[in-house]
Amino acid sequence: MLNSENKYVNVMRKNSDIPDELINILVSDKPILFYGTGNQGLICEETLVDGLGFKVEAFLKSDEYKNVANRYSQLPSYCLSESPFDKNDVCIILAMGRKNSDLVYDALDKAGYSNLFLCEDWESVNAALREVRFQGLMDEHGIELDKTKDYIKIRDFRFNNPWKERDNYLSFFLGEFGELVAPHILHDLSALRTEGPYCYGQVDISPGDVVLDLGANIGLFTATASALKCKVYAFEPIDFISKYLKKTTDLYENIEIVKAAAGNKTGTVTFSKVAEDFHDIGESTIIDRQNEEAFEAIIVPAITIDDFVEKYNLDRVDFIKADIEGSERYMLEGAKKTLKELKPKMALCTYHFPDDKEVMTNLILNANPDYKIEYRWEKLYAYVP
Repeated sequence: MLNSENKYVNVMRKNSDIPDELINILVSDKPILFYGTGNQGLICEETLVDGLGFKVEAFLKSDEYKNVANRYSQLPSYCLSESPFDKNDVCIILAMGRKNSDLVYDALDKAGYSNLFLCEDWESVNAALREVRFQGLMDEHGIELDKTKDYIKIRDFRFNNPWKERDNYLSFFLGEFGELVAPHILHDLSALRTEGPYCYGQVDISPGDVVLDLGANIGLFTATASALKCKVYAFEPIDFISKYLKKTTDLYENIEIVKAAAGNKTGTVTFSKVAEDFHDIGESTIIDRQNEEAFEAIIVPAITIDDFVEKYNLDRVDFIKADIEGSERYMLEGAKKTLKELKPKMALCTYHFPDDKEVMTNLILNANPDYKIEYRWEKLYAYVP
């Protein structure tokens, strides 16, 4: 299908937050490239390629990043000096923040690239593109939302109304819905991003399961598991995020918030908390990021999974979901007894460090060699047959 025939084009033109210049590039008959392989590049691939189905040929990056691997699974990437594309026959979307985009725009212009899109406000555009895809998903499943209420309802899934919250809350909801909610509630994988769903194959949740949601954030997976009649312990140590999580738990009776980080020791831990005025509310971590302006160091409670199981007198843990920004390995170090005796199914993110798969696999098998492990998308799925 040609980009000009994309079913979302007319809807996009009606959205004032999506620039006409971007739409015109998307529907042109020239090959489209993203320039920039950072976070905004990931979002562009998620929204425009994975979500809305536009064809994009590749990523471009400066030569200094030639040997730097990126996470993108669908598109090839080329350094400028090795680009196989004709400068006069491509359109380039600058998928990067405003900090250096003017300099990059000027450099590309001087290098002979003429069809360039420089975005003034990616935050608003990202949210608008995600909302277009979300509404398309609702239409495909015949679901009408009442956005005037304090919460939204999608089949058995109930959630605090994101349209009544701050902008980054809505953007996070729209960005994560396709991965955390749609596969389980709508049985729809069409909106998956590169990270993949938390349930796959033998690793799934069933009514009555005891679920540990590590890195619960605002509670999307927590609400999904709860809607499927699971008992959920939602781990979220950051106050300004857990206040949103509390709004989720108010809609269900089977959720308990654990205001602690899951780690390899019980006590306290230094946590790099994303600042409240930054866009991405999902990146707080015990990994040291104290030199990044978007983060601030705080002390938060920490508990091992083994100590948590003992404290709550749990005789079963059926499922562990973990997206804890690189701390998955530390969580596993503190869960050896649980893995050996209770044998929970696990879905763990593997994109934070290059050796995530190797390190986590070794920790799991050392704790319990009966585990079977599969890698799909950017997840590790583990279960005992």
